[in-house]
Amino acid sequence: MGSASFDKRVYAWLLDEIPSVVVAIVISIVIFRYAPSFSWFFAFFLAFLAAYIVYFLYVFIPTAVSHGASLGMKMQRIKAVRGDLTPISTKDAAIKALLSGLIPVVIVNAVFMLYTHTERSPIDRLTNSLVIKVRH
Repeated sequence: MGSASFDKRVYAWLLDEIPSVVVAIVISIVIFRYAPSFSWFFAFFLAFLAAYIVYFLYVFIPTAVSHGASLGMKMQRIKAVRGDLTPISTKDAAIKALLSGLIPVVIVNAVFMLYTHTERSPIDRLTNSLVIKVRH
């Protein structure tokens, strides 16, 4: 059970992003198809807000229920645990889901991890957790 590699974490995040991107595209298409006079700014705002809510729910619920692994993380066979290897709390799962859904935060996380050559992102540090490989 070592630390999860950076690429596995990125792949898991990308897998978790798929439903929210689909929601944003569908909402944008629906708005532009059925309300063509709708403001572009407001249409994209609604689409991204809905996508963020979908992302949060899609990541938070499985992470809270499984005590550490979103669906993307399960596919990559990784999970988040506390520093003492106990499961993360529901609060930590919520913080991780809220922050990892914000693209600027994700970019800062990635740059930080690559620049400092660490396996713990700022979100991991905030929640006192780490992401490890899981054997199945």
